[in-house]
Amino acid sequence: MLLLATKSNILLLIFWQELIGIDRVGIYDNFFELGGYSLLAVQTISRLRETFQVELPLRTLLFDDPTVAQLATVIEEKQPKPEQIKEIEELLLQIEGLSPDEIQQQLIQESNPIN
Repeated sequence: MLLLATKSNILLLIFWQELIGIDRVGIYDNFFELGGYSLLAVQTISRLRETFQVELPLRTLLFDDPTVAQLATVIEEKQPKPEQIKEIEELLLQIEGLSPDEIQQQLIQESNPIN
């Protein structure tokens, strides 16, 4: 399997180099075999959440996906797709055009579909 140099891969490589304190990291290197440990895993997950705006359980790095290649795949799967972003943008535009009272009415109607 050929893995392209995606933004996720590149940033993960840089993060691991910085956090673990080594010069070279390969996309198939295991976080713990490189010298990573649980506290660094917590710091890594925190940085990934902040950078990629995705929720990753600590277990992902600790057990499930401990390589750059695996973790990058998980991150890319969790990030919103272009069509989802477009839908969110359209909804935000609709909401921005509503008054606070109209927003409140809309929320009440959607939370009580019987009416």
